[in-house]
Amino acid sequence: MFLPEYREPTWTTGSIVGSWSLVTAIGLLGYALYRQGRRTAAYPLLAAYGLLGLLGLAHYMTVPIWEFSARINVLILLEAAAAAGLLSTLLAWYLRRSGRPAPVPEVAGRRRAS
Repeated sequence: MFLPEYREPTWTTGSIVGSWSLVTAIGLLGYALYRQGRRTAAYPLLAAYGLLGLLGLAHYMTVPIWEFSARINVLILLEAAAAAGLLSTLLAWYLRRSGRPAPVPEVAGRRRAS
């Protein structure tokens, strides 16, 4: 943890470790349920974990990106990318389970077969 480098308002520092602990617990519980085969219970927790991971981008709402060190910016952006990957995977699983095909982007210059 890089708490000394943390550029958020000082009133948030005390709640950061508690928030990280709660978010991690949600993710671990979702993963444990998934590993046990309890997918219906796991998916909402994993989705919540993914959405909470995207909230890392909110750092830039209070402090400009250039005021963070390169290391902190990389960590924030990696967290958001991992969260987006998790959410994309969950969406694909949901679509597969529901029998709906996943959307396929069209390639420029090619027409879909009718």
